[in-house]
Amino acid sequence: MNRGLFNGLAAAFPNILRVERPAVVLDLQPIQDPNWFAGITSAEGYFMIDIYNSKTNSFGKVVRLAFQVTQHERDEQLLKIIIEYLNCGYVVQNRTWLDYRVIKLNDILKTIISFYLKYPIQGVKALDLADWCEGADMIKDKKHLTKKGFDKIKKKNKNRNKHGSKI
Repeated sequence: MNRGLFNGLAAAFPNILRVERPAVVLDLQPIQDPNWFAGITSAEGYFMIDIYNSKTNSFGKVVRLAFQVTQHERDEQLLKIIIEYLNCGYVVQNRTWLDYRVIKLNDILKTIISFYLKYPIQGVKALDLADWCEGADMIKDKKHLTKKGFDKIKKKNKNRNKHGSKI
C-alpha cells in the first residue's frame, strides 16, 4: 500500500486517490500505552532465532536470539522512542528501512520477554513468540549447547512464521 494500489485493485476502485505521507513525522510523543507497542509488534515485529556456523562447540553451530521491529526510514524517530521506552536495543539502517533490534540475551530475558508476559501480543505471532521464549529459556539454561537442545531449537526455528498458513 505504500506505493499505492496495484493495477487490478486500482481498476476496481478508480475513485481512490493516493495520498502522499509527510517525509518526516513531527513531534512524536513517548509511548503512553504498552498495549500499543504489543500491537505494533503483532504487525511489524520479528522474533528471530539465528543459527550460524561456529567452531566453538562440538557440532559447529551457534544459536543467537534477536527481537526486531521494522519501519520505513522516515520513521526513525519512532524507533528512537521505542529505544527510550524499553531502555535497550539499537537501530540498524537497511536499504529504505530501519530495524529496531535487541540481541543481548539479558535484555531479551529481562526486558523483552518480561514485557510480553505482562502485555501479550494477539494473533498468530503469539505462537512465534512462545517458540522464541522457549528457545530463550533453553539458551539461558545452556541447553542449546547440547546436540539434543540445539536440535530442539532448530526445529522450533524451522516452524517460525509458518503459523499463519495453518489458519
